[in-house]
Parts: sequence; C-alpha cells; structure tokens
Amino acid sequence: MNENLHLIFGADDYFVDLKAKKLLEQFEGIPLEIIDGSMHSIADLKRILGQASESLRTMDFFSDKKCVWLRSTSLLSNGSPAFTESGQTYVEAWLDLLKKLPTEVQFLISASPVDKRTRLFKTLQELCQCEELEEKNSKDYLKFLVQKLSKQLSIGIEAAAVELLQQ
Repeated sequence: MNENLHLIFGADDYFVDLKAKKLLEQFEGIPLEIIDGSMHSIADLKRILGQASESLRTMDFFSDKKCVWLRSTSLLSNGSPAFTESGQTYVEAWLDLLKKLPTEVQFLISASPVDKRTRLFKTLQELCQCEELEEKNSKDYLKFLVQKLSKQLSIGIEAAAVELLQQ
C-alpha cells in the first residue's frame, strides 16, 4: 500500500466529495490539480486516464511536491468503460504508472458508486489507502454538514432540528 495513493468511495457522491476535500486540507500549500473523472465512453476513459497520467508525471515548476485529485470518477462504477475489453488496455497502463508513483506526488481518487467485485477495485484497494463512507454513516455526515454550515453562517440550530433533518 502506498502512503501517497488515496481512494475515497461510497454510495453518496456528495459526502464522498466532502470527505475528499477534508483529506486535501492535509496537503494545503501543495499545488493541486483537479481532474473531472466522469466518463461514459472509451474516448472519455482514454482522455481522463491520459490527463491523470500526464498530471502525475509532470511536476510543478515552483514546488517539488504535487497533489492530483481524480474527482467524482465513474471509473469504478458498474458499466464503466474501464471494464470493456478495449478499456482494459488503458487501465492496465494507468495502474502500472500508479505502482511507480513517486512519493512527492499525492494522488486522490474519489468515486461513487463503486462496484467492489471488480478486479480494478481490488487492485486499487491493494495500492491505495482506502476509506469507504458507508450509507449507515450518512446521518453522521449530515449532522456534521449542518453544524459546519450553521457555524459558517453564524446561526444556531438546536439538536432537535438536526434530528428532524436526519429522518
């Protein structure tokens, strides 16, 4: 498992995105490149994995470190072009790159939904530090979000009101 590879996944894309942003706070001050990971065709898969590969290989001019976020990717979802015969070629080359990723580069993948039965998911699970946001915890995430937003807006919200929102 590589310390610089991170996979955050779960059923709710909003909370996955929120958790990914929270993780990125650890890398504040490091140049960040965000890649939209939504893909629907082989052409999208080729373009996105190519862009991610390029970003992972290219260092920033002003820093010896870099952070790349493959955001909200459908790479691991059921029906992804990555699971087609022609998509496998691009995925294998991309995985080879991830296995050799220098420690100066942090790579975050956020994905929702995820098909955990696939070989691609299992390979990423071996390579990455993984965090699954289970649906049973979505009430906790909602509570956290309400508290955070109410604090930002300088408004008070009673516990009973938060309980009502969670129902």
